[in-house]
Amino acid sequence: MSKRERVILIVSLVVLDALAILAALSSAYHLRIGSGWLPYHASADPHAYTQMFTMAVPIWIGVCAAMGLYNTQWLLGGPEEYARVAKASTAGIIVLVLVNFSMRDLELSRGLLVLAWGLAILFMVVVRFSFRRVIYWLRTRGLFNSRVLIVGVSQHTQNVARQLESTTHTGMRVLGFVDDYLPVGTTV
Repeated sequence: MSKRERVILIVSLVVLDALAILAALSSAYHLRIGSGWLPYHASADPHAYTQMFTMAVPIWIGVCAAMGLYNTQWLLGGPEEYARVAKASTAGIIVLVLVNFSMRDLELSRGLLVLAWGLAILFMVVVRFSFRRVIYWLRTRGLFNSRVLIVGVSQHTQNVARQLESTTHTGMRVLGFVDDYLPVGTTV
C-alpha cells in the first residue's frame, strides 16, 4: 500500500470514528434525556451537553489512536480490530468520566454514559465493518494493495503465493520469488 493510500485510509477511519462517536453520544442523549423513554428527573442543560460532546470527540479519538486503532498493522483485521474498538471505547468513556469529574460544572447522567459506551462500540464496529467491505472492493480494482516478494522457493512458499493471489481482499500482490539457488528469470 502506498503512503498516500495509507494516509487516506487512516484519515477516513478517524473521520468515520469521530462521526460514530458523535452519533453514539447524541443518540445516548436523545434516548436518556431528550425522548422521555428512560425517565430522567434531574435538570439537563442541552447546551452544556453539546459543549461536553464537542470536547469529548477529539479526546476519544486521541484515546483510540493511543490504543492502536489507527496503526496500519492492525487495520482491517476483523475480530482483533473489533476487540480493540471495545477496549478503546471503554477507555474513552473512562476518560470522559474523569474529564467530567474534574470540570465539576456539568454532571453527566450515568445512564447516558452507559448508553454512549455501548452505542459507541456498536456504531464504530458497524462503521469499520462497512469500511472494510469498501476497501475489499477497492482492492479488486488494484487500490490499497501491498506488493510482496517471497523469499525462498519451495512447495510451501508457492502455496502461500497461490493463496495470496487467489484472494483479492488480502491486499497482497505477489511480485515474485527470491532464491539463492535459482537463476534470475526462472519460472516458478
